[in-house]
Amino acid sequence: MMPGRQTSRTARGWGGAPLPRLGATFVLPLGLLLASVPPAVAAAPDAGRTPLRLCADPTNPPFTSNNPAAPGLYLELGGAIGQKLDRPVEPVWEMTYYGMHALRDTLLAGKCDMDIGLPANVGFMGRKLVFSHPFLDLGYALVTPKDTAPGLAALRGKRVAVQLSTGPQSLLAEHDDITMVTVLSPDEGMHALSDGRADAAFLWGPTASYMNNAALHGAWRVTPIEGTGLQWKVAIGFRAADTALRDQVDQALATLGDTVAALQRKYAFPSGKPMTLAAATPDAAFARIQPMVYVDAGTRLPIIRAAAGDTKTDATTDDQQSDADFVAPNRSDADKNFHAATTPDAAAQGRTIFNGTCNHCHGPDAVQSVHKIDLRLLHHRYGGAMDQVFHYTVTHGRETKGMPNWSGVFTEDDFSKILAFLHSVQTPD
Repeated sequence: MMPGRQTSRTARGWGGAPLPRLGATFVLPLGLLLASVPPAVAAAPDAGRTPLRLCADPTNPPFTSNNPAAPGLYLELGGAIGQKLDRPVEPVWEMTYYGMHALRDTLLAGKCDMDIGLPANVGFMGRKLVFSHPFLDLGYALVTPKDTAPGLAALRGKRVAVQLSTGPQSLLAEHDDITMVTVLSPDEGMHALSDGRADAAFLWGPTASYMNNAALHGAWRVTPIEGTGLQWKVAIGFRAADTALRDQVDQALATLGDTVAALQRKYAFPSGKPMTLAAATPDAAFARIQPMVYVDAGTRLPIIRAAAGDTKTDATTDDQQSDADFVAPNRSDADKNFHAATTPDAAAQGRTIFNGTCNHCHGPDAVQSVHKIDLRLLHHRYGGAMDQVFHYTVTHGRETKGMPNWSGVFTEDDFSKILAFLHSVQTPD
């Protein structure tokens, strides 16, 4: 997931429930824009001054928000950059629900000029983007009682909330003396602490710390943790052709160190030098995962268990679906006639699509340590019904289980190539 894109929403966002997503880019009308964003963030375009358009998620505190009382660190930093460049700043709102796809729809489509909070990695999205110098370090953090020293020893025998398909989950999976409470977002993990379902948590640090300060009155200790796959440097992304703007922003950033530090304090980002956990190294697959958009009810793909005899009797039962709209007789001819693409390069193309959107929940190349969402087990679970179960699931979604409807995001050809890739990585029955 992209740094800073771990959402904190419980129902949709940086946590979860359904809000507008697909194609949800929208620019507020000027009157509404000025009413919802402080002057330092948004200003009326002056004659002769081109607005600096910022890609921004309206519901992702403490990073970006259309809440005028707390617009977020990235939006306030964008406002400061705009002042340095003598350009009015204009947010372009887009739900960052779909990670790289959201970038393609906004920044790469020319709808906004820069995106604050991308990984400072020249290989991110190939050569399509250029980046500013890093201006911030972000990562995961341990959340423990204030009277408990942070560390693996303090977690033994405890229930620890961890986010699904993240480095912390993979790391703690190696410790049988720690009981993991799997959650889908940082705020869900903090709620697990507050209502007693967990004794500690290992979550996306900025969101956990912000919630601890704003909603839980600082009841917990939040300690940033360093290590491979646990901390990232953050930069500002631009289209590859916009190197001149990138250079101007870099010059502005060089003078805004105190502003960034003040904003970190304002939004209660974790402070202090990250600590190292003894023997804390996530497995190789998760170490490669970068913080992309992580949401509560939108980006993971639980396996939809088939009914009416087309499912294996020895499959896991954690995600059994009994709802009438998911049983085999209700699948359409489009589902029943859907099959994987068979062109020579279909699996390779499907792998590229998969790793660009699905890997943050299902692992790079579909390597996944969580059994119930391991897509290498599709054939093991559904046998000959694998293709139609896949098609029904990706075109209908399963919101209550965290699976969005991907229709409109991917074409049928895309789906067939993804399926070809998944066929290529199925484990033996």
